[in-house]
Amino acid sequence: MLSEVAKLIWGAGSTAYGVFSDKVKSKKIYRYVVPELHYALKTGRKINSPDVINAIKILEDLAPVGARRRNFNRRYLKNKAYLLSLPLDPDDLSVGFWW
Repeated sequence: MLSEVAKLIWGAGSTAYGVFSDKVKSKKIYRYVVPELHYALKTGRKINSPDVINAIKILEDLAPVGARRRNFNRRYLKNKAYLLSLPLDPDDLSVGFWW
């Protein structure tokens, strides 16, 4: 049986791994979705087309929960110009908007 200290450490490690895992998954998804979204918008798709709406819905949930997600959604997901200003690489996003 694990001691209380071991349980706390294990729980913290599991939580940290979950956050890291979500960060890695978010970056992979972002790197796929944003270029597709840019292409759709640049080739004439409207912001209210089903494909663009689905891409926006996916992006809404990629940033970490809290202020960063709110900042990301307000800054980048409001209109076509903001969507096109999304960098192709999530590492180029500011910490205030991303992991």
